[in-house]
This record gives sequence, structure tokens and C-alpha cells, in this order.
Amino acid sequence: MWPPDDPDDRDERPVTRILLVNALPLAGVLLLDWNVAALVVLYWLEVGVVLWWALAVAPFAERPSAYPEEQAISGAFRYRRGGVSIPRTGLEIRVHNLPVVAIGAAGFGLAWLVLALLTVGFLGNSPSAARLTEPERLLSLAAFGMVTFASHGASTLSTYVFDRRYRECSAQEPVKAAVFPLMAIGTIVAVVGPAVEATGSGLPLLVGIVFAKFLVDLVIAYWDRIRGFDAKTGGWLGVSDDDSPAWDSGPLEDVPSRPDVTIRPRRLGVVIDGTARGFSTGVAAFALLVAVVLLALGASASILLIVALSLGLVAVVGLVDRSLRYWWMEYRIHEADGGNGRGCLVVFDRLLGEPQWRLEPRHLASAIRESSRVDRLLGTTTIAVELARQERTIRLAHLTESDARRVLEAFGGSEETDASRADAAARSG
Repeated sequence: MWPPDDPDDRDERPVTRILLVNALPLAGVLLLDWNVAALVVLYWLEVGVVLWWALAVAPFAERPSAYPEEQAISGAFRYRRGGVSIPRTGLEIRVHNLPVVAIGAAGFGLAWLVLALLTVGFLGNSPSAARLTEPERLLSLAAFGMVTFASHGASTLSTYVFDRRYRECSAQEPVKAAVFPLMAIGTIVAVVGPAVEATGSGLPLLVGIVFAKFLVDLVIAYWDRIRGFDAKTGGWLGVSDDDSPAWDSGPLEDVPSRPDVTIRPRRLGVVIDGTARGFSTGVAAFALLVAVVLLALGASASILLIVALSLGLVAVVGLVDRSLRYWWMEYRIHEADGGNGRGCLVVFDRLLGEPQWRLEPRHLASAIRESSRVDRLLGTTTIAVELARQERTIRLAHLTESDARRVLEAFGGSEETDASRADAAARSG
């Protein structure tokens, strides 16, 4: 389930839900003569329910996830504004959460299927599994599954939506919260389940499985208390860290509507840079090394086709990454903003139809030229903008020389912002 954010307000609800969910399998063991196969199926289904609800609420998180901004493809989404609003709810499926949801769905979905092979598949030919096809057992299992889905859903929606927890967390938090039940419940059904089956599914051991599952749920319910305790005791448990940075992912306010100058990156630079970055990754170097070794050992020349496909794949990844970052970007310069004599630059994403950043001279620590190999090849320039109050760098890539001068002039300098203003901004931050 979703770990509660304020234990003082949520002491009762998690315990009530836990008692309800864990009372049902215990009643099944005591009253309906459930066996280990039934418990394995039930807990496997519950793992799937936990994963489902974690991925269902993750897209609404407002804070960016804590992964490197330089990471291929997913890093391009980290500080990206925009999304799809759900009418009459105040919720928005935010585009910066899509990589976490996609990776979580693929990775955890695969882990859930592997868990099925290790548990449900292991018991498939056992006598206890054969009894699952009895109508009354199928009906009771279906009823338990519906109660579990509704219980986890009510708890997650109450904490995440109605208590507006989504405003304070990143998409990684609910997905990370699903890792513990996946591992803990998976261990219970994978290790204890076969042992119980080998001993004839004795009642004491079956009750022991239910009790172990109850303890797992208690840990999940009081996860925030555990994290708080870990933070106060020096972090020796390693669960208190929260690297999710603060960032307002909502739409920008007071964005001027009519720019004086509109600048776009040179697209040939985006294509060449993306392809080159793909080839320069460790994957490409590893593929070439493997090919050389295999050819030296007498492998067929067809290995070169596999290497070519691998290189093509990494080139596509690099190209997609650079395109998401720069292809649809537009830099809109406003020479006068609100009559105060200061210019501003709005970074606008034409793909999403959303302004991403509004940059004024007072927001900057520095704005300097950078020249990559692609820039030198094409005669373009990249402007690296350091924000004064955030440890962030925004790059305006592959600009022509005249466009680069316009950008620097909008920031108050003919070539680059002077060092005295950068020092003053750093001291004020």
C-alpha cells in the first residue's frame, strides 16, 4: 500500500484495513479449509494489486523524480511541464512522471510474472493446487481478490488524492513503496509456501504464513514512522533519504504573449549531436569490443550485423533523447517586460504547447557560451544558463552566432553575464 505521510492523522485507517485484509485469509484457513496453494494465489494477487495502485497514482505526483537529468530519454522529462488534466478533479497526468511509470510498469510487471512462475507455477501440479478448481474455492478467492482491490484502492486514494499527498511527493515514492511488498510477500510465498506443501500443509504453518504477511503490512503502514526514526538515529537503516528536489511543476504565470524575437535551435545540430552521443555510450564501445573478441575467436562474420543493429539502436536512443530536449524547443525573447526595462526569455516547448522556463537577468547566476564538437563543426553556440537560487543548468543548444548574441543581450550582457552579478546572486542565494 501507499506509505502514509502523516502518521498522527492516519493511525487508525491503516490498522483497520490491515486487520480486514489479513482476517480474510485467516478465516479461509480456519473455516474454509484453505491450503497453501490458496494462500500463494491470494498473496500473489495482492502483490499485483499493490503494484497496480502504485502505478495508478504515480502519474499525478507534482515533484520531479530523483534521477540524473543527464540520463538518456528519461532525463529529458525530469523538469518538463505539461500534461493532461482530469476534469473536475484538480488532478493532472504530468508528463515528467511518464518515464517512472513506464519503467515501473515494465520492470515490476515482469517481476510479478516471474513471481508467478516461482510460486503459483511451482505448486501447479501439487494436490493442494488441484483443489483450487473447486467452485466454492474459486468463489472465495474471487471475493477475497475484490475486497483486497477495493481496500487497497480506498486506502491509496484517501491518502494520495483526498489528502493531496500527490502535491508533496514524486512518482518514484509510490513505485518504491511497491517494492517492499513485492519482495516481502514474494519471499513468503516462494520460501515458506513450498516448505508448507512438503509437510502436508499443516495448520500451524499456514497460520504462520498469515501472521508473517500481517507483519509485512504493519511495516508498510508505518513506513513514515520508520523513516522518521531512521532520520533521527543517523540513517543506519538507509530508508530516510529523500532526494526528490523541490520544483513547482505547475504552469508558469505571467508569461508574455507576444515575443519580440523567436529563436530555435539548428536542427542539424540536434541530429548530429544525438547520433554522436548514442555512439559515445558505453553500450556502443562494449558492442564493438565483443565483436572484435568474437571475430578473433573465429566467430562468423554475421556478428557484424548484430553489432550494426546494436550501434543503430544506441544511435536512435541518443537521437530521441536530444530531440526531446531541443527539437521542439523555442526561445522567445521579450525585450521589455512589464515596463521595467528588463528583458526575459521564455523557453517554450512546441510539442507540449507549454512554456517551460521564464528567465530574467535577476534569476541568473551566469550565462556563458559553450562550444561542443558539434557546435564547432556547424559554427553554432550553446548558451549554458546557471540559475541563481537553484543548482540547475539550462542549456540553449545549437544557436547561430546572431541568435546567441540576442540571447546574451536579453540577459543583460553583450557576451556573457558579468562576474560581479553572478557573485552577488550567489551570495543572495
